[in-house]
Amino acid sequence: MAHYQICETDQAFSEASRFILDRKRDLHPSFSTVGMTAIIYRYITEGRLYLAKDKADGPVMSVTAYFHGTPETEYADKDVILIDMVIADKAYRGSRHFAAGFATFLDHLLASYPEAETMRVVALTDNAYLCRLYAKFMTVSGVREGDVGQETIFTGRILQIRGTLSKYIPL
Repeated sequence: MAHYQICETDQAFSEASRFILDRKRDLHPSFSTVGMTAIIYRYITEGRLYLAKDKADGPVMSVTAYFHGTPETEYADKDVILIDMVIADKAYRGSRHFAAGFATFLDHLLASYPEAETMRVVALTDNAYLCRLYAKFMTVSGVREGDVGQETIFTGRILQIRGTLSKYIPL
């Protein structure tokens, strides 16, 4: 049974960081270890890392980096959750794993941040697969320049996204 947790311990931060560093080229071929370490540090100090494992003591399946609020408002807009990065192991990238993991993540957000109503998800604009996937349950709300190129921002209501996902997985 899958196990999900917010990184709060040195062990969890270590597992998440190693997982991200080992797959940095999956995010973009230009990411260096030093650059990715700086990005991870930002997630640890300003945001949150959400770890999904095959089981409590099993291998990491994915890591999601998110912020409660947005950097542009210095995180004052608590009605927004910004998902800035999701990286999954290749073995867990199928639609069944995605839907179940994303639904569990949304349940975590609903329980942990009841004031949050809106979710923004960022994807590299040239990643056609992710842009098509996110467009299935969110709308494009803008673009921004990221560390490695243009990023598309998708926006949706958390409860609405959760409802859409319920069509794909048993609740």
